[in-house]
Amino acid sequence: NHGTRKFQHRVLDIVITNLRHDAGSFGSLHHVLCGVGIRRDRLFAMNVLARRDGRESHFAMNGIRRAGKLTLDAFGTLTGDVQEIRVGDRASSQRWALRTVNKDTDKIKPIETLLSHSLATFEITKASVGNLQSTDLPFVYNYSVTARNYAKPAGNLLLLRPRFIGNKSSDLLETKEPRKYPVEFDGPSRDTDTFEIALPPGYEVDDLPPPVDADYSFASYHSKTEVHGSMLKYTRTFEVKELSVPVSKVEDLKKLYRIIASDERNAAVLKPTSH
Repeated sequence: NHGTRKFQHRVLDIVITNLRHDAGSFGSLHHVLCGVGIRRDRLFAMNVLARRDGRESHFAMNGIRRAGKLTLDAFGTLTGDVQEIRVGDRASSQRWALRTVNKDTDKIKPIETLLSHSLATFEITKASVGNLQSTDLPFVYNYSVTARNYAKPAGNLLLLRPRFIGNKSSDLLETKEPRKYPVEFDGPSRDTDTFEIALPPGYEVDDLPPPVDADYSFASYHSKTEVHGSMLKYTRTFEVKELSVPVSKVEDLKKLYRIIASDERNAAVLKPTSH
């Protein structure tokens, strides 16, 4: 009704004013906006406003920035430290999931689930949660992990997957029946992974996975694997740019998910150092 619309417009006016002065406020206000019935397409329009005004877009204000510094030994065991910084809705949803959790061991359950989807065996040797109650700051996970038999032997070679953890691919569209409805995303976001892996003494890189650059109107995915001395570095970015994918574009989304799945499986080849 007229009163509801007037109230929503007033809330939007307040938020747009905040957004022009502080782009970082958008993520924490997202749930408030949805709670008063403001549609996601209006939220997306506000993201455009932020970009037009030269502010950081909501893509960057909503997401996960994951970075790992790891070391591989000659037996294929990978050990190291990982930090995850979650902002916007990704931070809000994690805080909500942990709102009733009291034990420290239970607070890292989401990390155990994440690792179990990427690693056959692993051990978390240390973990902590940062800024759980400080909603004006990013939510942070810090943890140390050991993954035995991570690199697989192949004769005198080692096969090493640069993408340590994290899954962006999906089998949502791998069905026999044609899709009848659009695919809905939670909202615009940008997730990044950076993994630096120190190679074991006596090994060097023989072959690297190819870089990936896939860009569609609704999402993009970019990854590359590089060698810097005795360190292998993998970086990737997955960005959701639109709120939904119409049925006419679901084949492109299926193609994108398959590209991502292939990249996530790819391995670098390590060979004994030549003397």
